[in-house]
Parts: sequence; C-alpha cells; structure tokens
Amino acid sequence: MQMRDDEIVIDKDDIIQLLSEIGKKLAKRKQFGSLTICGGAAMALLFNARDLTSDIDSQFRPNENIHDFKSIVDEITQERNLPDNHWCNDDYTMFSDDYCTDLKSKFYRSFDNLDVFIMEPESLLAMKLISARPKSHDRSDSITLMKELKIQSIDELSEIFDRHFVSDKMHPDEVRMVKGFVSDTFEDYQKQLSSKKRINI
Repeated sequence: MQMRDDEIVIDKDDIIQLLSEIGKKLAKRKQFGSLTICGGAAMALLFNARDLTSDIDSQFRPNENIHDFKSIVDEITQERNLPDNHWCNDDYTMFSDDYCTDLKSKFYRSFDNLDVFIMEPESLLAMKLISARPKSHDRSDSITLMKELKIQSIDELSEIFDRHFVSDKMHPDEVRMVKGFVSDTFEDYQKQLSSKKRINI
C-alpha cells in the first residue's frame, strides 16, 4: 500500500491482504460476514484491468455485525498507520440506491469468516456508465467491461444501461449528460476495436 498526493493507493495484492486481515479479525470476534465489492477494487480483482485504486467500494452484511466490521476497519487503519478509514467504505450505496437497480454479484472467495462477492460485469458496467464521472476511470473501465461482455452495438449497450438505470431522482440535464457519456464511451470502444483490427491485419 502506497501514498500518492496524500491519497492511499491500493493494488490487487493489497486488496487481498486487507480482505484476509478483515476475515481473521472477524474470526477472532466469532463473527461472520460478507462483503460485496464494486468499483476499481472489483476491476482489479476480476480483470487486472488496472493495478491501482484508492479504496475498496463495498457493502458489508449482515447489518447486525456492522459495528464489528467498522471496528475492524478502524483497527487496521491504526495498525497500518493510514490517514483515515476511507480505504474501505460503502459510499457507492448512496448512489446505487438512488440511480441503479437490479445489480447482481457473484461469489469470489472466502477469507476465514468473510465471504467476498464481486459485482457481475454487466452490473459493474451499468454503474460505471451511470456514474459518468469525466475525471475518473469510469470510461476506461467501461470499455474494459464492454470488451469482456463482447458488446456488439450501441443498442446492446443501451439495453444494459436502461435495464439498470433509475432516472426518477436525477435532473433531466444530468440524464442527458449520462446518456451522452454512454454514447461517447461506445464511440471510444469502437475506435479501440477498429485500431486493434488494423494492427492485426
């Protein structure tokens, strides 16, 4: 684990080590739980898509053990002398609860008393497209996921987007911006595929 511009930088090995520590500490407390991971951490674990992320976006269950889980995150933060405990957070749930639906995850592996699940590629893609953050990895991660899912057309991509997008709480201007992001990302995806085909000719 490194620091870059006062921000924690986590790679795949760090993520696995941190999950292992959480699982062991849960076992010491004789507690069990599950963690569903999305975002950059999910990309790192599933596809080695990018080596670095700043946090582990996740949701812990069951709720009755959430106090123990947060206590464990605080313990690890102190033991590793980290600046804060945001390296493992559930911030994404505030966004997903309002704007995303039908998100699915699959079992990844167990770390002692912690079962880890990772959001499935289609759900990850939908979240990345709906987030539509210009100064982030959302576009490059979306393209990686589109390649994984072998997306063939903008209609296919739009179908995935529409299946998961909840627009009721989003301002119409934001909806237009998000849909523009989807279109622009598909164009970039096509350009990458065309470039790869030319190289392989």
